[in-house]
Amino acid sequence: MDGPIDAVGFDLDETLIVPERDRSDLLASACATAGVAPIDREAYLDAHDAVPADRIDRTREPIFERLCPDDAAALADAYCAAMADAVTLLPQARAAIRVARDRGCRVGICTDGPVRAQRAKLDAVGLSGVADVEVITGAIDARKPDPAVYEAFCDRLGVSPERTLFVGDGPDNDVRGAASAGLRTAQVVTNGATAHPDADAVLDRSTLADGLTELLQPSNELQ
Repeated sequence: MDGPIDAVGFDLDETLIVPERDRSDLLASACATAGVAPIDREAYLDAHDAVPADRIDRTREPIFERLCPDDAAALADAYCAAMADAVTLLPQARAAIRVARDRGCRVGICTDGPVRAQRAKLDAVGLSGVADVEVITGAIDARKPDPAVYEAFCDRLGVSPERTLFVGDGPDNDVRGAASAGLRTAQVVTNGATAHPDADAVLDRSTLADGLTELLQPSNELQ
């Protein structure tokens, strides 16, 4: 692929932010906050799998309705808050967004998950409103790696897929999904991990901004 890159899209989880606690701890904390008996992580996952995906587009409350119907709303609120409190912005995240801006690119964030949970994470780390476009898949009728996610993302950016670079850590959800929609892709890896063969470029998470600077140089073969 050649030609200029006019937009850069970023995945959120494990690309711009990371959790500081595991999901089992977060679930236990949420149960304590809501004043309900502890829920086993496996039981939560079973309930999650039993709920149709379109019922958890906005909130995880339908999951908790299967586990503790009398306290589902309070537990969903507590779990959402615990997840948002547990994430931290990666050191290179803001700098990477700035690099894209400085190159004159439109900037977007495209993330999978319930709207309320992902919005809370963006708010918690100060990324709400930083990008030109924010697409949370809970708000659209598709999930990563469905190409429709990335087609909708580019449509909202107002940039064609072939002129959009998507940066994300997921080999399937981010790289394969974006590539299948015609976007250029850069996989974010840690500790020299092997990238997906569909990735056009590889970026180390610890040097994300520097790597993106190089990718967006006019002389780079990705351009």
